[in-house]
Amino acid sequence: MPLEHENQDNRIATTAPNWKLRDVAIGLTVIAAWRGIVFLPRAWVAAIPAWVGLVSALVLFEVFLLAYPLLLARRRGQKEAFGWPRVKRLLPEAGISILVVIALVILLASVGYAIRLVSPGTSLTPEVWKCAATTQHVWRLVFVLVAAFTLAPVCEEVFFRGFLHNALRTRMPIWVAGGIQSLLFAVMHTYGALHTVLIFFLGTVLTAVYEWRKTLLAPILVHSGQNLVAVMAVVLLMLANANAPMLGIVGQDHENGCQVQQVLPESSASDVGIQPGDVITHFDGEPVRGIQHLGQIVRLRRVGDHVTVRIVRNEVATEVEVVLRKGP
Repeated sequence: MPLEHENQDNRIATTAPNWKLRDVAIGLTVIAAWRGIVFLPRAWVAAIPAWVGLVSALVLFEVFLLAYPLLLARRRGQKEAFGWPRVKRLLPEAGISILVVIALVILLASVGYAIRLVSPGTSLTPEVWKCAATTQHVWRLVFVLVAAFTLAPVCEEVFFRGFLHNALRTRMPIWVAGGIQSLLFAVMHTYGALHTVLIFFLGTVLTAVYEWRKTLLAPILVHSGQNLVAVMAVVLLMLANANAPMLGIVGQDHENGCQVQQVLPESSASDVGIQPGDVITHFDGEPVRGIQHLGQIVRLRRVGDHVTVRIVRNEVATEVEVVLRKGP
């Protein structure tokens, strides 16, 4: 549902709705409320049924991003602002989008290689992807992955580029508007500081593509293609984990190692009674420097290896012997 503007002086077309500051404030308030979920006590979040979280995050929220600008445009009598693109534009925009996605993949691969040279062990792959690749709920993961390159690009581009960017650029220089909405686009994603920077860069690229092509079809296709590459990476991780040893936890970085957030059922961790809240400080005598480092040193072992894991629970340190299993 691209918003097309084909004016010659690079301003927003007269068909674009006159977005009000109140419209922007309401939209951003909803995003802030959704983003604020990550700051809730983990016990509260853990008590939410998985299907409720899935529906609220990937259905209700994404549908809001799409429906809110469309309903505003309809209410203002400007439904044409979000019209379907001309069929003749589909193939050219698809071809250009493929080239942009290829360039992005090459650039990100090069950045990832450079970061690993400077900081060995640092990866551009978000930890949440690695955790998703170990899930036992395959159909939930399939739903998320399919939505990532079908539903999400349409909803997010309509809101961030079609609505928010256009609302801001009527009130400030275009580069300031693009920077603000790209930053908000990045903050909406919860993958950590490094990935927030990368997503901010992606947001600026999507904005530039939109301004260049004068249609939301182009950034939607680029966004979809980029997410499809990410989905393929998760699938490859799943295949790689199929026969790799796994400790069986979901965790986060802690000043003393890795704090356990969740223990997967029928895993090596559950076998020895590791619990959420435990802090893993050492793995087979090696100090743990965070969740990513823990995953790396676990994968250096073999299925069936006996290792010692030191945990701190309620300020009491304990060592347990763990037999590493295959991924669930």
